[in-house]
Amino acid sequence: MRVGILGPLRVAGSELGGARVRALLVRLALDPGRVVTAGRLIDDLWPDEPPAHPAAALQSLVSRARRQAPGLIASHPAGYLLDVPPGEVDAQALERLVREGDVRAALALWRGPALADAAGLPFAAAPRRGSKSCGSRRWPPASRRTSTRPRPASLGPAGLLPAAELLGAARALRGIGESADPHVNALMARCVRALGAEVCQAALAHGAAIPDPEKYALERLLPA
Repeated sequence: MRVGILGPLRVAGSELGGARVRALLVRLALDPGRVVTAGRLIDDLWPDEPPAHPAAALQSLVSRARRQAPGLIASHPAGYLLDVPPGEVDAQALERLVREGDVRAALALWRGPALADAAGLPFAAAPRRGSKSCGSRRWPPASRRTSTRPRPASLGPAGLLPAAELLGAARALRGIGESADPHVNALMARCVRALGAEVCQAALAHGAAIPDPEKYALERLLPA
């Protein structure tokens, strides 16, 4: 994994300094391999008060980033891009693992608050319009869930966890607290679905039935 933004910014083989340089790399890492226009970068990196000469300031910032992380940023007539395959950015890899249901591998990528080096900047505060980030809706509290049938765990062979380990993962995610981060909520949703399926199967094995096993998992196994 060459670039990590699920926690403090990490670029393999590079020592990064300067808050604005780190914020630039985080912003580009949200769209790896895709051009981010110069205007968009200026708006995202200087949201309150742009510099007197914004284009020159951006060019200077990119030059500093290139010195610290050579070969990472490519130029385009319209702006700049992070010149790495999407799979080399941990957030993109996490989205793929969430889609595949590999909870263990997805959790292993998590190092702390996502986009930590862009904290306070609007682009890092909420999912962007049109973002394809997995699981962008918040996971609703148990009191608002209305499901009456269990759904399958949908974890897939690579992601199946023993019940105790799955419960530990879900509790760890709950410990992060209510989050607007789509990755946290997507993983939490999968864990709760899987726990609900475990509850349903255990109840059926004893000749009982639980109308809403996911709600049961939220209320009994994962107290707030």
